[in-house]
Amino acid sequence: MTKLEQLIKKFCPKGVKFEPLWKVTTWDKRFSGVDKKKQEHVCKFKHVSAAQLKSMSIDDGDVLLLSTGNFTAYTSKELAGEYLNNNEVISLPSGGTATIKYTNGLFVDSSNLLCITSNRQKYNLKFIYYCLLTRQEFFDRNFRGSGIKHPNMQVILELKVPVPSIEVQTEIVRILDKFTSITAELTAELTAELTLRKKQYEFYRDKILTFKREREIMLGEISDMISSMKNVKGKWAEEGNCQFVDYMNVYNNSSIDVNDLPFATVQNLNQETVQQGDILFTSASETPDELAISSVIEQKIQPGIFLDDHLFGVRLKKEYQNKFALSFLKHYFRSNTFRRQIDKIVLGVTRFYFAKPSLLKTKVFMPNLKDQEYIGDILDKFEKYTTNIQSGLPAEIALRQKQYEYYRNKLLTFKELRG
Repeated sequence: MTKLEQLIKKFCPKGVKFEPLWKVTTWDKRFSGVDKKKQEHVCKFKHVSAAQLKSMSIDDGDVLLLSTGNFTAYTSKELAGEYLNNNEVISLPSGGTATIKYTNGLFVDSSNLLCITSNRQKYNLKFIYYCLLTRQEFFDRNFRGSGIKHPNMQVILELKVPVPSIEVQTEIVRILDKFTSITAELTAELTAELTLRKKQYEFYRDKILTFKREREIMLGEISDMISSMKNVKGKWAEEGNCQFVDYMNVYNNSSIDVNDLPFATVQNLNQETVQQGDILFTSASETPDELAISSVIEQKIQPGIFLDDHLFGVRLKKEYQNKFALSFLKHYFRSNTFRRQIDKIVLGVTRFYFAKPSLLKTKVFMPNLKDQEYIGDILDKFEKYTTNIQSGLPAEIALRQKQYEYYRNKLLTFKELRG
């Protein structure tokens, strides 16, 4: 019998209690719609803007920069200054995607919602964190809103987590920490290889997509603007009277796959819809490097698919549709060649956007159609090798992650104690 089995047999042989998140954690703000009795106490932390957070980054820092997304970096105590925090916390983005993080020690935070354990003797915060990771789909469903999504804390705080004895919690954390470390070591080499391949793709993409200045034309000259949908309700429901392209569909993919589109109910279906050949851009973001990320609709799609707000779409004019290859454009609009133009039109301080007329004044290089098709074919093959989750390095990394999640979820599955 393992130590964990012995502890479970001793402290919770008949099952464990499940407690709501509001009871086991204390947050750094009171949330609208939540009974005040469920948030009798709050904890205080200092926050900075996303831009300020990134400006603090240094190579040899020892203070974590806690972002709302995938950005990970460090700074020094001196640079952190008055914004230095020191605690054990779970973080949840105030906007964006439901990225749950845990940190213990020195950190600077940017726009996260932060919580601590409400009772160290009863609730191990890292145990709670591991429990929350098993409910990622729940958090994804409860990040809602048009464009940039925000957490529905009224629902999230009611999520129940198992609460075995503190001895059992501590042992499970010890096991999962060790398992996490082993999994990280196993995937580190694969991830490094994948990162290298992506850099190679980006290097050759940008090298190939460098053209002579005389072969360029303004985006507004070759395309017309596409409007986003209006009078919408029930976004991201399981079903609706239409589908729509949302922010993350564009951000995560150079080419839209209609099989991944969410549903909504639109009161007026006689609005402009997206079509094959449309080029879509993110039009607002919390960091400037996430602004004007593009995606192209290459495949034929059914009528009635709409464009969400916080996105901007253009459609090639008829006289130019036979002069551009979509396979070329989808790589071009994500290249540094084009991104350098975007850097010049970024507006905002804490939230970033661009004026649509400014985007339409950006330049598009225009090699002959055969060259575009040839370039698009080469970069398509390179991108598929690099990013296709069904084969190669990404699939192996995903397999490692699934193995880890399986054993983690098994450890965190308890019989609920009744009565």
